[in-house]
Amino acid sequence: MKVLGDNGVDVHLLLGDEHMTPGQVMAAGAAVLDGTCPVVRGSLLPHGPAGPGLRVEERPCAGPRQPTLEVTTAAFEVRAHHDLLDLHGLFGLTAARDARRGHFAGISAAPLAVGSARQSVLARFDALGFEAAAVTAVAAAPGGAPPTPRYTSTVVTATFDRPFAFLAVHRETRLALTAGWVTEPAPFG
Repeated sequence: MKVLGDNGVDVHLLLGDEHMTPGQVMAAGAAVLDGTCPVVRGSLLPHGPAGPGLRVEERPCAGPRQPTLEVTTAAFEVRAHHDLLDLHGLFGLTAARDARRGHFAGISAAPLAVGSARQSVLARFDALGFEAAAVTAVAAAPGGAPPTPRYTSTVVTATFDRPFAFLAVHRETRLALTAGWVTEPAPFG
């Protein structure tokens, strides 16, 4: 599920099969981004269960209607703090932390080395993080038999009600800026 941001960054919500690990779900999301995993448009999905958390059905409606997508997801906030030197090889900091010789000549005349490297991350997804639609309810009094609906419309529902992954992606370059795993989604309210 891709939620388009108004700042050039989109949030991709990723739900895998229940037996998949967080790494497997993230890898599948990355494969979609780089084009190695094909994407099937909602209008081409089979009716019924169509994937993890995904269902396609025909619903009666009063007039012709375009296919729609209904998404139910939990708000989440993820905070993490990392000491990047704990995994200096992974972050490309091994040579830079060697204080026996100078590094970074372009930013200082004195020899420098990386003495510490930490990262704090906050990712929040809530009603303020995407554009929402308003729903209006109107109570009606009986006025005769309801007409038989003459039309149907395709409705795709996506439900993120168990652990899932997210990727914040720069739309133009498709670079994943932030990634995380929501272990305990907030209950629907």
